[in-house]
Amino acid sequence: MSHRQLRDRYGMLDKRSEDNLWTLQPLAALKVRQMMTALRGLADWKLICGIRTYAEQDSLYKKRPRVTRAKGGQSMHNFGIAADVCLFVDGKDVWTPSEGADSIYKPVAALAHKLGLVWGGDFKSIYDPGHVQLGELPTAILHHAYTTGSATLAQLLQL
Repeated sequence: MSHRQLRDRYGMLDKRSEDNLWTLQPLAALKVRQMMTALRGLADWKLICGIRTYAEQDSLYKKRPRVTRAKGGQSMHNFGIAADVCLFVDGKDVWTPSEGADSIYKPVAALAHKLGLVWGGDFKSIYDPGHVQLGELPTAILHHAYTTGSATLAQLLQL
């Protein structure tokens, strides 16, 4: 399905979320849009990041405190199959509590798991509860497929 068809089927989200959704690969956009549509019914969740350039990823990698362990070309964001969400209350972003029984990310985790997305709160290397992605492919394989045109995302994910 195209991005327009997905929007028509699941409804329009806020502008920021829509702008970020349109940067995702259609397969990722479908799952993330389904998650965002369900989250919209619970609270003011917004999609705050979709695709990133390698330079944008490198800039995040250099930030302290560390917010990512992935350099440019090592993040699923670089391939349009990852997104970050954030809860907003009274127009302000809310990040805590991010862990434990009162975590604000419980609905994100539940929906990600239900939709077959990988949830960043399950990562072993860094806890990233606002992150969701389509699959767990090695980024070297993604980079090779994208630069050579040797495989589609569906083929890589064996869909």
